[in-house]
Amino acid sequence: MVTVTGMAGVGKTALAVQAAHTLRPDFPDGRLYADLRGADLVPASASDILADFLTALGIRPSSLPKDLTGRSALFRTASAGKRLLILLDNARDDAQIQPLLPGSSDCAVIVTSRTVLNSVPSVLHLALDVFSEHEALSLLDSVIGTARRTAQSAQAELLVEGCGWLPLAVRIAAARLAATPDQPIADLVQRLADDREGIAALRTGEVAIEQVFQLSYRLLPPPLATAFRGLAWVEPDIGLASAAAVLDLTEDQAERLAEALVDQALLESIGAGRYRYHDLVRAFARRTSRQLGHHERDTAHRRLLTLLLTHARTAFALAVPGDPVADVFGETLPQSTTRPGFEDPAQARRWARTETPGAVALAAAVAVATVAGGTTDATADLRAAIDLLIALTPLGLGAFGGRTEEAARLLITAAVTGGDRAAEGRSRFLLGTVLLGRARLDEAGEQARQAAQACEEAADPAVLRQALNDLGLIAQAGGRHGEAITAFDEAAALARRLGHRSGEVASTANAALSRIRTGHAAGAVQTCQQLLAQPGRTADAAMTAYVRYVLGLAYQVLGQLDDAAAQMLSCIDCAGTAGDLDRESAARSRLADILRLLGRVDEAVQEAERALDLATRGGRQRERALAHLVLANALTARGDHALARTHEAEAHLLLSRLSAPESADSKSLLTALVTADGSVTAFG
Repeated sequence: MVTVTGMAGVGKTALAVQAAHTLRPDFPDGRLYADLRGADLVPASASDILADFLTALGIRPSSLPKDLTGRSALFRTASAGKRLLILLDNARDDAQIQPLLPGSSDCAVIVTSRTVLNSVPSVLHLALDVFSEHEALSLLDSVIGTARRTAQSAQAELLVEGCGWLPLAVRIAAARLAATPDQPIADLVQRLADDREGIAALRTGEVAIEQVFQLSYRLLPPPLATAFRGLAWVEPDIGLASAAAVLDLTEDQAERLAEALVDQALLESIGAGRYRYHDLVRAFARRTSRQLGHHERDTAHRRLLTLLLTHARTAFALAVPGDPVADVFGETLPQSTTRPGFEDPAQARRWARTETPGAVALAAAVAVATVAGGTTDATADLRAAIDLLIALTPLGLGAFGGRTEEAARLLITAAVTGGDRAAEGRSRFLLGTVLLGRARLDEAGEQARQAAQACEEAADPAVLRQALNDLGLIAQAGGRHGEAITAFDEAAALARRLGHRSGEVASTANAALSRIRTGHAAGAVQTCQQLLAQPGRTADAAMTAYVRYVLGLAYQVLGQLDDAAAQMLSCIDCAGTAGDLDRESAARSRLADILRLLGRVDEAVQEAERALDLATRGGRQRERALAHLVLANALTARGDHALARTHEAEAHLLLSRLSAPESADSKSLLTALVTADGSVTAFG
């Protein structure tokens, strides 16, 4: 028997028949076909199907048993010794199939189903995936013509992507385009992009993608249908903790529901304890949820916000220990009853790397819902969404720059629309920090200034301090070091008044970095040594790593290269303890440059290669650019000029994406990056 499962839909029957013919090429006694889907989304009766099968095999209707058991037994007898191909299409579950199985091993049975059939014995099981892009475009070509598709190639690619490469969806989209030869493909792409109505565009004649999903959805028991709708408000993927929070269940209970949805081909398992929806299935689930009102969406958002913000506060406290700043995040929401069990900062950072994409998507969704209206407790949710992303800033949020920027702009719009100056100040600070990380200094400066003004008006000193620190970073990156020192000193003083120890250390060390650039490296050494000597001032490993990093830079400028190397090694140890890949990468890059200057060229190349590997894993283009430049210099010193030029070219490319200043050579580029890769943004 051949079973074919999956949501892909189009082509499954043809593929099944092809597979059956491969196994047994001839069926002299005939072929039997039954669509088990039935009418009006009600599964077909196995008893009725058996009546059709038995009649086709020559048994008079008047001789048929009345009950299912009798008909099944008679079918096994009638099929014994025959060579039949039996196709059972659109099976619901194992129980529906069992009575329809023949009694002869000479028969071949093909079963197609959207659900996983676990208890039916199969010689071959085919799990159909969605199309590749090439397959999807080929189907489009066969319907609308290659000339039309290639003339609008970019839009055609967006179209099949919007269809999720689902065969039936691509076929419907192609049929719609074929029916309107003058319609630009872009029009259909735009309709598909509408989260509310996009799935409705995939309809032609009597065929609609929504009907396919309805077939599976209508057969779900109520608890599973509720889970299907509720989990659809989580994206891009779903961890067990998030699923449990949204459904208000234990993780074991949530896992059982999620796995049941996987068996129904309505959810995909992408790893241990993690799931995701196909884009069109998510759109269908959300559309179905909206038909019941906004309650499910709002509940899912609030429960997920509560969970993620509770974890983010704990992770923040580990990344920036000793500062009470975490206490000002999420004041409008209750704490989650699920307590995060982070053992150390490195584990907290790993959690953040996994959950940040979902946090960014959630914040954007909350902002959109707030502007649209109809959300209960919209102000509390909006502020919590902003605080969630701010709490993630010292935990690698910068690696998701583009998506975070979009979310921050949506949050600003929601705050301004609602006249919430406190939320506006925090969201503008968030955007300024993201833009600073992307080297868009003018835009970052404008957002930081507006954030500082709003935070002053709203009496929000904790975030005001961060905005002042950002203004210092922006001035520093622009070479205005006097202005930077003034801003850093003001931020450090405010941190001191607030009792934010790590914040005070961060701004003080940032000011020391600017003093290095203004020819006062000796003063910077003194400042860093004082910070390291004061008990409690560098209670966290990440901040200690940063102070030692600045101290190493100061020693390098003073020509004390051995001392500089020692500080960078200490920085690497502390950054490793904290799980801070970006700081460790930057320190290894600097150590490589120092080793090159000491004439230890082979060691310099090794350190630069390690730095590049860490920067690639960390995801920040700035650190990758620095590592490429340092590696290029080390390779040049070793005589590997061709490879050095390759790394220098890669650095130029990365810097151009960051809108960094252009430079003719790697030496000046390296100098330009001293500020960019050194200073601590946001909360350290």
